Amino acid sequence: MCTLKFWSICAFLLLSDHSFSMKCKQHILRDRNAQCIRLLTDMGGDFPVKCLKENVKLMFPKGVYDITSKSQDHDIAAVAYDALRDVVKIFNNSLVSTSWDPEKLGLFKHKLSLQIENLEQCVRGEMTFSGDGSFKEDNGRLKSYFERLTTFLKEKGQSACAWEVVRKEVSYNLKKLQEFL
Repeated sequence: MCTLKFWSICAFLLLSDHSFSMKCKQHILRDRNAQCIRLLTDMGGDFPVKCLKENVKLMFPKGVYDITSKSQDHDIAAVAYDALRDVVKIFNNSLVSTSWDPEKLGLFKHKLSLQIENLEQCVRGEMTFSGDGSFKEDNGRLKSYFERLTTFLKEKGQSACAWEVVRKEVSYNLKKLQEFL
């Protein structure tokens, strides 16, 4: 009986140590982000032809995810944290006008939330949170980008086509984030 308890404790310590050391690994972040990109694409398919008149030029600002030689892992994690947090905020709006696969949408939102939790643990202690939950070393262009997306949705009455434009934008954003990671 003592041997079984000993091996159980050893297995727990081995697995928990492994999971803690994996939290901030960039390849893990890239894999999880790639899963989110696939789910975002799969949940709605191709951009609908009926929405072409609503489509806008990409709003995503250039250089938001530029990597410098001075970038450290916690800097990258903090930017990714803020970006994904803003994606979740947008997708927490009413989605009743969309015809997206609800199961894939739910999985997309769940994976984003898990990724945010892991990123928060990566940078806790390294960065200072501001009052709104983002990091004080905020990327203003990224924040204004998400504000423009939110405004676009409101102006279009959160129509199905407006959501398709937002899905396209967020997909592009996540692909750029993928290059950053």
